[in-house]
Amino acid sequence: MNVELIDYSEYYFAELAGELVPANRGGKFVQIRDRGSDREYVVLSPAKLSLYHANIVERFCGLRELDGHWNSGKTAYEIVDPSWHIVGGGRWVIDSEKKTLELGSSSQAYGRFDLVGLEERLRTLDTLQGYMVRVERS
Repeated sequence: MNVELIDYSEYYFAELAGELVPANRGGKFVQIRDRGSDREYVVLSPAKLSLYHANIVERFCGLRELDGHWNSGKTAYEIVDPSWHIVGGGRWVIDSEKKTLELGSSSQAYGRFDLVGLEERLRTLDTLQGYMVRVERS
């Protein structure tokens, strides 16, 4: 499975807040799979940009022109196309000076992300070359 890391930090800090992207930052993330193309997306969103994991999914769908909608309880944003699957979510912290990325926790809306092989897949990305990637096991 091919993995793509999407980080909305540049969008939030540089474009919306008019600030430099801090070296040490964090927030929430979701793990989304497109079973039709065998692609996986790990989507990072700064804490101030997305209060809920569902906000990240909604933004992801909007930018990719995927049909989606809020569930009846307004607790999760769902993708209409059944080939897309929201695996889960959690929290992330990155330090670009120390070259570390940590993923952990879980999402109330989508549950725990799938950690099996995730560290290894992320380490193959050019954007994370030289980074220590750590996925919380519990």
